Amino acid sequence: MLGCSTFPARRRLALNNVQFARYSGVIEVIMVLRGENGTAAFPGKSRNRDGFARSQAFQVLFLWVHDWIPLGRLNDVAAVRSQDTGRRLVTVTLIQSVPWTIGLCFSVLNFRQPYPDWLYDWLVISYGLLFIGQIRAWWIPCLFRPEPERAARYQIMFGKTHSFLPPRNGMVPNTAHILLHLATAGTLIILLMK
Repeated sequence: MLGCSTFPARRRLALNNVQFARYSGVIEVIMVLRGENGTAAFPGKSRNRDGFARSQAFQVLFLWVHDWIPLGRLNDVAAVRSQDTGRRLVTVTLIQSVPWTIGLCFSVLNFRQPYPDWLYDWLVISYGLLFIGQIRAWWIPCLFRPEPERAARYQIMFGKTHSFLPPRNGMVPNTAHILLHLATAGTLIILLMK
């Protein structure tokens, strides 16, 4: 065990986290994603770079505004506000927007040059977590495991928005969220294809 009474508690925690990362395979996964030569080639061709930047910008803009600014039939701001307090809505917006805004800002700063390894890792991890969250919040309850409470809440929040898929398990992902999910998947594909 790395923990020792001579180490301060904060230092023991840091050492234990390093040990966890080493033995859980997290470091190996990141190294495989980087490839043998690191991220020197990412974002690669200008077509990939431009598409990646557009995808990031769309997602960041969507995450910041979709609960605040009316977008026609793509969202229902009043319905969202009926389900969340203003304080919770601000908190959710910050949590779901700031990490990807940071990634976008540093991607723009490194637009014409190879991304540093830490930025590539930030992007893979943050967009990977975003995509997992989207799958968990929308597609698993819709396709596999019904969640009646979530379905009822989403029906209030998104029931009047445009959708083109048929309802299933009381849920139907609306068009705006499908566009976001496709952009997230595309961003991850571009990142992982580097």
